[in-house]
Amino acid sequence: MNFIRYIRERNFRSDAAIRLNARRMEEFCRYEKDLRDKSILEVGSGIGLLSTWFIDRRFDVTLSDARVSHVKLLQKRFPDTPVILYDLRDCPTIEFDVVFCFGVLYHLENPVQGVRHLDRLTKKILFLETLVAEKGEVNPTKENKYALDQSLNGLGCRPGWDFLYRLLFNTFPIIHCHDYPHHEDYRERRRIMIRVEKQ
Repeated sequence: MNFIRYIRERNFRSDAAIRLNARRMEEFCRYEKDLRDKSILEVGSGIGLLSTWFIDRRFDVTLSDARVSHVKLLQKRFPDTPVILYDLRDCPTIEFDVVFCFGVLYHLENPVQGVRHLDRLTKKILFLETLVAEKGEVNPTKENKYALDQSLNGLGCRPGWDFLYRLLFNTFPIIHCHDYPHHEDYRERRRIMIRVEKQ
């Protein structure tokens, strides 16, 4: 790995990130059978560390990211997989049966808009994972906009647990809260992993 690529990917490949991703996907494996014969969009693919879960299983997956540099890297890394430039702040004009959005919502300044756009993207099932706060609503936060695993504009949020559930209920009538992955962020309610469906 050359130096520039190392700098670009070091936050994605930290020990903490690798451990978190392992626990996430252990839990997500239970839904593998529900993804067969469905079009899937991964929102916020980053450098593709979770993308391989779908690609290795030969799912009909499209990768996406809001950063041009990440899109170019994904296209190089996965030349046989569709990759699109998409920012969740933008109103989408496409739809997929399943949308997989892990670790993206809290990098948005406006989670209400983010959920609305996820609704437009989703035909059937949304898998959402995000950092949350114990209480409050949007709970704005500042992020390092120069870090390639952070918000594009340096503004993020930590939506309150109850606020996020109410927001999702307005669009998705069926909500399944996953059994918590074996990680302290989920046990201590700093993160949630949710499957929501449209009737």
